[in-house]
Amino acid sequence: MPQTDVRPLRACRARAKTQRRRENMDISKFDDSMTEDVARLYEQAVRGVPYCAPVALEDFSEAVSDAAEAAEGEPGGEGLREEEILLAAERGRPVGYVHFGVGAHDKEQKELAGYLRFFWFHPEHRQAGQALLDEAEKVFREKGLDRSIAFWQSHRYPFYHRKNSFLSERMAPVAALLGRNEYEIGGGEVFFDWPEMRVPKPPRPAMEFEETVTWNEGKGERPNSEVRAMRDGKQVAACETVSCQESGDGPGVKDWCFVLGLNVTEAFQGRGLGKYLLGRSLEEMRGVGYRHAGISTSMKNYRAALFYSSFSRVQLGDWTYGWVKKLD
Repeated sequence: MPQTDVRPLRACRARAKTQRRRENMDISKFDDSMTEDVARLYEQAVRGVPYCAPVALEDFSEAVSDAAEAAEGEPGGEGLREEEILLAAERGRPVGYVHFGVGAHDKEQKELAGYLRFFWFHPEHRQAGQALLDEAEKVFREKGLDRSIAFWQSHRYPFYHRKNSFLSERMAPVAALLGRNEYEIGGGEVFFDWPEMRVPKPPRPAMEFEETVTWNEGKGERPNSEVRAMRDGKQVAACETVSCQESGDGPGVKDWCFVLGLNVTEAFQGRGLGKYLLGRSLEEMRGVGYRHAGISTSMKNYRAALFYSSFSRVQLGDWTYGWVKKLD
């Protein structure tokens, strides 16, 4: 008895299943009545993602309201304009959304690109994710834009992850769908942590300099600091460390601080000054009650990554990536 080739039948069934799912799917433009649904999807998206704490509904509402204002011609959020949010639902259940807009991608602010500010879908509803991505790219093409840029650090939600982050590697289904749609990695940031800040104090460099510590109030319960090294009245190095409550709040966030910047004048590099100031900064922050600390650098700044990873008890926190696609 001849065997039947079931592959065409399986392919036909798969296409039919996809078509049925598309027919049961609704893509809606955002209005204020959808805020709670979109907020709930965001919380599901970042569950298990490092540094992402629960967001108060009013804070989330403020971020997504930028889309409604931009759609009415008002300035949008994080430097974007013409923002939109599309919500995907299957059989009435919200399963994904995309928040996108238009922004400049050159220093002269002349060349424009489409930006996916945030994008997520339930992994078991990949067709909804694909439909959302198709719709956003369709809008970009209609506006004459030649590229789509996803999860760029300059256009992130203020409460998503930490400053300078892109798309977390923990959101793997989103990255996989972007890659399947010909997006390529266009940038990245790697994060390191010091749980409990058990960092040995480095020796003071064998050079003459004066230390100053400045405390500043911010959004956190505990202050931000800047430790400087001065020589002949001029700053030669500085380490700025801030409360992680600057980027959002949630359980335990007040106990975390983040090294926002560590800079050493070129002429004074290689003498241990940067390592000393970083250690001093963490020591100062621990003294006012912070328990944990973090820092980040560009994924291609191998020198900085080696420098940070040389510290005792440092841990890799997360890799994040920005994605870029040239539109036809």
